[in-house]
Amino acid sequence: MVFVTGDCHGEYGRFSAKVFGIQKEMDRGDLVVVAGDFGYWDRSKEQDDPGLKEKKRELERVGALYRINHLSWWKEEMPDEAQRREGLGCMEEHGWKCDYIISHCAPSSVQAVFSLGDFKPDPLTGYLEEIRRRCRYIHWFFGHYHMDRRIDDRHTVLYRDIMRIL
Repeated sequence: MVFVTGDCHGEYGRFSAKVFGIQKEMDRGDLVVVAGDFGYWDRSKEQDDPGLKEKKRELERVGALYRINHLSWWKEEMPDEAQRREGLGCMEEHGWKCDYIISHCAPSSVQAVFSLGDFKPDPLTGYLEEIRRRCRYIHWFFGHYHMDRRIDDRHTVLYRDIMRIL
């Protein structure tokens, strides 16, 4: 069996036997893939910026979406050019065909649909958009957006739900 879920952020209650009862039938060959942030990280120097709280308050006051390096995202999470080329090469080797794609973010066009334009394209979602356009796949699962919603017949965003895919 293979299952997929979204961001955990260090909260693992969804995996308890009471909530995720099927785990009693799982063995070492079964998987749960977390399509997003799994845990928490140590504090960083950016978190100790004396103006950080004020910056966050102002962004929240105006309703802005924001990411703060080493607080709400880490630049090291982004694939570099060599990693992106490797990913595209792997897709090329397999004829741009796969059953499932599991990623943290959504491709730009899919992200635009469910966010109504609130999330702007960036280099990562653009890279994923190229894969979406070129690849023949059954379904794409992604986390990151803190919602559980089937976007269309080929795209699902997951947060707390755990879906069996195989």
